[in-house]
Amino acid sequence: MERAAALLSLLAVLLALATTALSHPRPRPAPVVTPEQYEKSLKMLRNVCQPKTGIPEDMLNRMKGGEFVQDEKAYCYTACFLQTMMVLKNNKVDAKMFKLQVKKMMLPDDAARVIAAFTACEGTPSGAEPCETTGLFINCVKKVDPTFNVPA
Repeated sequence: MERAAALLSLLAVLLALATTALSHPRPRPAPVVTPEQYEKSLKMLRNVCQPKTGIPEDMLNRMKGGEFVQDEKAYCYTACFLQTMMVLKNNKVDAKMFKLQVKKMMLPDDAARVIAAFTACEGTPSGAEPCETTGLFINCVKKVDPTFNVPA
């Protein structure tokens, strides 16, 4: 009889714990990279890619504000950015590497949205060179997800 009472008590405790766990929302998993690390990475990439491509500061600021500037320098800047992150290789977008990078740097909901847009554009043909390939690809992504921002 004592054993049955002990089992009922244990069951009651487990039920209470399960109910408590299910009634409290779980915190969203954080990206692997902190916002400070993300900004530092963007600054480093900007310091590498801006001089390399000659993109003017005002164009970068427009891109940072959400506009994907339709200009060869913007395409080349973005290509440099993607190549440095090892997402653009041999004039092709590496979807697997892109997904890994996004999951590391973004919150899950944002990452899922961006990955869905990139996945929709995986069949975008490559251009003659990386700048053109990037322009074609990012224009596709912006059509699928107008809220997508090219990091600048």
